[in-house]
This record gives sequence, C-alpha cells and structure tokens, in this order.
Amino acid sequence: MKKVAQIYRESLAALTELLRHGDRDIDELVTARRQQLMASESVTPSEIDQALVAVQRDLEEFTRSYQEVRQPESVSDAVYTRDPRESVERASGHYR
Repeated sequence: MKKVAQIYRESLAALTELLRHGDRDIDELVTARRQQLMASESVTPSEIDQALVAVQRDLEEFTRSYQEVRQPESVSDAVYTRDPRESVERASGHYR
C-alpha cells in the first residue's frame, strides 16, 4: 500500500503540474503517466492501476467542482433574485 500511495502522490503532483501548463486531456495525461510508470520495474501493473484510477478520479472531481465554482447559476435563476422576483410577480398578479 505504501507504493500505491507514493505513486498516487507523485502522479498527482506530476499531472497537476502539466495541467497548470495548459494540458487539458486528463485521459491522455493518465495514459502517458501509466506508460512512464510501466517502464519502471519497481512497481506492479496492479499498483499502477490502483494509484492512477484514484488520481484520475480525483482530478476529474476537482475539475467538476472547479467548473461549478466558475460557472455559477445565471443571474435570473440565482436564489437571491428568484425570491424577490416571485414576490413582485405575486404582488402584481402575474405569478405563474
């Protein structure tokens, strides 16, 4: 398990650095990292798979959460505008 954790940390650091420099295809980056690690005889394919599955999962989850933060609800659908708009519509008799 120590090897898997070490592969995970090193791979996450290496791939994060590539992402910072503009690479965007996580699948491609993970495939390239897998090939690098397979060239090493100190780890098994199973250890590589365990680590890289976790790295890919974590990078994709980070990407999803980052996109959600960068793309908030549109102003017309945001909670802070929806409630006042509904109140105005109710008051004017035009509530749906």
